[in-house]
Amino acid sequence: MGVAALLEATDLVIAGKQVEQAQDESQATYEGWMRDDECRIRWAAPVDHVYDPVRGCNPAPGAWTEIGGTKVRLYDCRKHVVGRFVPGGHQPGDIAAITDTSLVLWAQGGLIEVLTLRPDGAGKTKAGEWARQRGLQPHDEATSGAWRSFVRPA
Repeated sequence: MGVAALLEATDLVIAGKQVEQAQDESQATYEGWMRDDECRIRWAAPVDHVYDPVRGCNPAPGAWTEIGGTKVRLYDCRKHVVGRFVPGGHQPGDIAAITDTSLVLWAQGGLIEVLTLRPDGAGKTKAGEWARQRGLQPHDEATSGAWRSFVRPA
């Protein structure tokens, strides 16, 4: 919807002159399920572009990435905006911290705090607990450099 159309519609509503029109169900379509590739997290993107698909794919099918060589679907997450770029020595998707309940990963312009995840072949679990069981540590390259496949060479 263009800006002009949006302003026109807003003016009509404010003036009480909007015309309500029922949708023609014979012309309606249904959006199908997301494909797996559409749910893959692109770590090189800005933090909002990492967080929004995770939020949009929760509760199903779950946005996914590879952490420590395991395909993992992420569910409950929090976004923490902390700056413009990932600090020196880190890459998008690297582990920033592991808490009792969460796994915190670097993203461009912030952090993604993962609360719930589901590794392939298992059920949903607390992210911090899963990371500790796997022996993951802060500063590990958690996403196995998978984000690099989305960065064009200079």
